[in-house]
Amino acid sequence: MKWRAIETAPKDGTAVLLYSPDSTEPQIFIGHFIEFEGEAGRWQDYWREDGCWPIHAEPTHWMPLPKPPTA
Repeated sequence: MKWRAIETAPKDGTAVLLYSPDSTEPQIFIGHFIEFEGEAGRWQDYWREDGCWPIHAEPTHWMPLPKPPTA
């Protein structure tokens, strides 16, 4: 799999792997795009329920999550 430009990422709530550059250290997260009524949508850490994105820079690249292992 290769990293893809963030503009091509799904915005339907699908969880994806996100890459975000940071001034001190790049970050990789599982995240999804969410939309709020009356506001612009944004990327959110998939595991956070409070709507916070715990990074200083927006993601620039994404890739699909791998399939889980089989039994």
